[in-house]
Amino acid sequence: MPIKTKAVIIGSGATGLFAARLLHNLTFVHDLSSCNVPDFHHLTHQASILNHNLPLLFKKRSGKTPSGQWFDSFLYHEAQKNSCLTAQDDSKNQVDWLLLSNQGAGGSWNSYDDNQRTISPYAWMEIPGFPISSYLNKRYASLSTEREKTDALSLRAYFEAYQASLPQKRLHLDHQVLTIDQHNDDWIVTVKHKNKIDIIQTTYLVLAIGQTQPKLLNIPGEQLPFVTHTSAHAIDIMRKLPKQSQILVVGTGLSASDVITQAWQQGHHVSHLVSTQLLEQQSQYTSLSSSRKLMHTGNLQLEYPHQYQVKTAMLYPDHFKHCYTQYKDYHLTELTTQKHSILQHITHSTVSVKIDHAALLLGYQPDYSALPYPLNLRTTQDYDHNTLEVTGYSNLFLAGSCTGDWFQRFFLGHAFYVAETIKAREKNRSVNTN
Repeated sequence: MPIKTKAVIIGSGATGLFAARLLHNLTFVHDLSSCNVPDFHHLTHQASILNHNLPLLFKKRSGKTPSGQWFDSFLYHEAQKNSCLTAQDDSKNQVDWLLLSNQGAGGSWNSYDDNQRTISPYAWMEIPGFPISSYLNKRYASLSTEREKTDALSLRAYFEAYQASLPQKRLHLDHQVLTIDQHNDDWIVTVKHKNKIDIIQTTYLVLAIGQTQPKLLNIPGEQLPFVTHTSAHAIDIMRKLPKQSQILVVGTGLSASDVITQAWQQGHHVSHLVSTQLLEQQSQYTSLSSSRKLMHTGNLQLEYPHQYQVKTAMLYPDHFKHCYTQYKDYHLTELTTQKHSILQHITHSTVSVKIDHAALLLGYQPDYSALPYPLNLRTTQDYDHNTLEVTGYSNLFLAGSCTGDWFQRFFLGHAFYVAETIKAREKNRSVNTN
């Protein structure tokens, strides 16, 4: 017999954990007494902030999803220092839920090197109602105390503590989702834990799966032993290589910046593939990767010193010849078993570069392979921007970076809107049944 529950959340990152808490017994309402934002004064004290007529664009906010930006505007607004949200017990609207994940608490933060620093201030990583400061092992100075950073090790400790505050019997970590199917109005999720297979039947399915699947070039040699596709794996390998090893880096985003920085710290030489378009357009560069973010954050020398140094090397490679060789407008076409990388220029000329390791850091994408049909979700047109329900699929919701949003501070709004939508639908069901 299948295990039956009302809602299943897949994903153990901040988004999934927050959605679980909201479904269990929590909501957030407007705190008028601490609100200095005129745009919110139409909301009475302790009024719901749920708004199903959100604009598609918010000015002065870098998020990509309206629900994420709306919730974020109550947490962080230029008109006031503190949040004007108040946590409120919502046990009366509790929805039965289970959380599934093949990772520990923190989701993708488990795949980062312990010393990997956040780009955003650590305060932006906080889940509302659960202060983060007491869980930080390290803080890194910045332009101000409000913009101090932390590292992956600290964040994992924080998310593990948040997870521990949830009902443990509802958390199914180290569970691999094998298949997801639809049966009438329900979703059927098949999971594997150790050698046991379970089938879970649910009305609502929340995909908070992040972007964990590395993008590939699909070239010969891409899966050879000296090739990595994540920054954490590349950094781990480089620590074991002798000094002056030759490292090929494909990618111009934040992960590539981290790997290049670590390579230099280990005394290695980096060969780097870069496009002229990125160098010319810099922060105006149009890309789905974090290349634009690297060029933008690099302007703040004091706040992002490592990114600034990598950006400087990309713009002025002749000044870094001792540790950096740039291959402008080349792309990788093959990796050989003899550790040669075959590079082709846009003019079709080729060059062979001997290397010791190749870090192919092309970004990540959501893994929808468990679903019975392919999902190609790239814009907010693919899901309802008010509820985050996938277009054409009843009670299937997205939350977190799989929506295409980048920053965790905006994922919290996804969790809030998904959870509140599910609670409202269950409340309406109950009323209609009675």
